[in-house]
Amino acid sequence: MFAYLFFGLTIMGFFTIIENIKSGQKLPFIKFNFILLLSSITIASAFDFLYEIGYDLTTFGAIVRLITTILIVNLFYLVATNKVPKFILIIELLYFIFFFIAIVKGYKFMTVHEGRYITELTIISYLNILVVNPLILISMIYNIYKILKSTDNNNLYQKRIKKWAILLLILFMLILTTIVITYLLYLNNITIKRFDSKWIYLQYRFILILFIFLRPKFMDEIAFSYKANNFLVKNGNVSLQNFEFLFYGSQYFLLPNANLEDFALRLNHTRNEVADFIKVQTNDSFIELLNKNRVTYLKELLKSKQHESFTIEALSEMSGFNNRQSMYNAFKKYEKCSPTEYISYL
Repeated sequence: MFAYLFFGLTIMGFFTIIENIKSGQKLPFIKFNFILLLSSITIASAFDFLYEIGYDLTTFGAIVRLITTILIVNLFYLVATNKVPKFILIIELLYFIFFFIAIVKGYKFMTVHEGRYITELTIISYLNILVVNPLILISMIYNIYKILKSTDNNNLYQKRIKKWAILLLILFMLILTTIVITYLLYLNNITIKRFDSKWIYLQYRFILILFIFLRPKFMDEIAFSYKANNFLVKNGNVSLQNFEFLFYGSQYFLLPNANLEDFALRLNHTRNEVADFIKVQTNDSFIELLNKNRVTYLKELLKSKQHESFTIEALSEMSGFNNRQSMYNAFKKYEKCSPTEYISYL
């Protein structure tokens, strides 16, 4: 039975990866990380499927599990702050090296079958249970707190990201609670015959795939994207990460008085450097980039039925447009219709 389930999860992950990369050669930074995580989950599921049909690849599976854990932690930091702190990267590197060496020397993550641990509980096992897992949970809670603290309830994007991140935390806490309860029962010599750690692997991988699938779609619709062959490359000394953090993370494009000179000043670069950087990365001018993202944001407001409570002019201001005419011109250019016509299509 588990062989079929892991095979199904592998196929699900594979097609989800294809769905995420079929749009073209350009990938937003956050979407690139989603694909990395999906790939890790899919590979781990494939290893488990092979194990179920007689091929023992548990060592490789354990290494992929390490990578998946790091990618999950990093994803939360990227959603909350658009970057992963250097000290976190250092801790992750030490974590990977330590457990990689332990795995190569024969360490196996705890496995439960018919309510009983079938792997030996070592000092490393307790370290993983009592130190590593709590630190991961604390990291997730910290980033959720950052998201909640920075959320502007008038900002549609931030509200959706908040709900999305909280959903994952709740689901993971449910799984963690199940693991802790099972461990406590084990310490008290109480077994749950039908409990198997493979169910945990299936659940959290399915949840992660579902979480990525249900992410707010505007995270992919933003006009600015990284070219796959230029990933993490700097152009004119303008940092890709700093650009995205200011323009998207801080929703600079929603400021009515947004302009290239001010934006370049905030990035501590010249106007021409930033203009050239945008042209290379997006093939758009700064104004075009502003308008594309403002139109995308306005579409999200319309999809969420905000027009039932606010006028089109008010929604236009929320989206960063200075006046009704500039909004209509931009909307017509990119959507080939007016906001009113767009509403009728919903």
